Amino acid sequence: MIDDDTIAIGTYNVDPRSANLNSELLVICHGNKALAAEMRASIGARMNHAWTVLKSGEVNRDNLVRDASSEDWWKMHLARPLASAFDFLL
Repeated sequence: MIDDDTIAIGTYNVDPRSANLNSELLVICHGNKALAAEMRASIGARMNHAWTVLKSGEVNRDNLVRDASSEDWWKMHLARPLASAFDFLL
């Protein structure tokens, strides 16, 4: 989101390498307030279910399962130790 009127979507990283060497894609849409509002709402909804990284570096994963059923909550917590073994891939 650039503002309430302009959005940019793509893989473009704003740096010299992306500008000169990499194959990048960027679409800029200006003047469509309805699309900008929809994108802002989508980003907000995703942020509500995102991990919260605390100043200490600790990750709060509670938002990921906030709306989950009890069964799904237990599955996620039981799978967490196995999933943690693959954190090095992130």
